[in-house]
Amino acid sequence: MDYNITDFPKEEFLRLWDLVLIAREGTHTPWQPAALYRVSERIEDFAETDRSAILKPGYSGMYYNDGQIWMNREERFRDKQDTALHELVHHEIPHEAHGNTWRKVYGTALALHLRECGESWNVIRSLIHTRAILPYRTFRSDKTDLEKKQAWADEVEAIVQHAQSKMAILTERGKR
Repeated sequence: MDYNITDFPKEEFLRLWDLVLIAREGTHTPWQPAALYRVSERIEDFAETDRSAILKPGYSGMYYNDGQIWMNREERFRDKQDTALHELVHHEIPHEAHGNTWRKVYGTALALHLRECGESWNVIRSLIHTRAILPYRTFRSDKTDLEKKQAWADEVEAIVQHAQSKMAILTERGKR
């Protein structure tokens, strides 16, 4: 894999990828991802046709289904961790952009990462809601606000339970 990210060690990227793989384990994924062959912050590393999306303001990262990830070099280290998790989940769940399985794997990987950083489960629940579910979950127009809140809470709890079940894998590996 060609890795061209300054200020974000490849070892950290691979550690986060490992968390995504643990989170993905046991989920239904009908398609296998392409081999990841490039992770770069350099716009010139990407085809001319890919550059227009990268150059849009506000993007911190982009996954291309052919096995490439672009990450914005202007991001802080902590933001690059979030971006790496997000884009790696797109790599591992290529058939679904921000759908149910994607949110479950992203939320679980995020929870595992935050737990390694020493965050409490209450903080993790809040961050799963604001980072993995709220921006991506959509509802039919006939749902009431109360029904939406309950669905969000149920999804957060399901992700936390999934993450807690995966903590044993990290414990066995001596990571937590």
